[in-house]
Amino acid sequence: MTHIIISLLKVSSNVEELYLQGNKLTRHEMTILSNAIQGSPSRDTLRTLNLDWNQIEDEGLVAVALLIRNCKNLQCVRVSHCGGEIHGRELCKKAAKDNKLKNLVLV
Repeated sequence: MTHIIISLLKVSSNVEELYLQGNKLTRHEMTILSNAIQGSPSRDTLRTLNLDWNQIEDEGLVAVALLIRNCKNLQCVRVSHCGGEIHGRELCKKAAKDNKLKNLVLV
């Protein structure tokens, strides 16, 4: 699944929404995906990212926090039921606050 999304990011310069809930993304795949998004033109157009019900754990939440910091047009990020500890969650909250993210869902 991740390789398909990365290919899409390479050819499309205006991905606005990514709904990846329930895709069983691992923390490793989330890190790869985060790097791909940050390195693509879509980092300037991405507004919504839904990662609910994945297995990204704390390492994946750190990658999400980097996305929140580097994708200036993000408005909504959902990462509920993704595992992880306090460290990754706190990084996401801080990045959301610093970047004035309108909607962050962490459950």
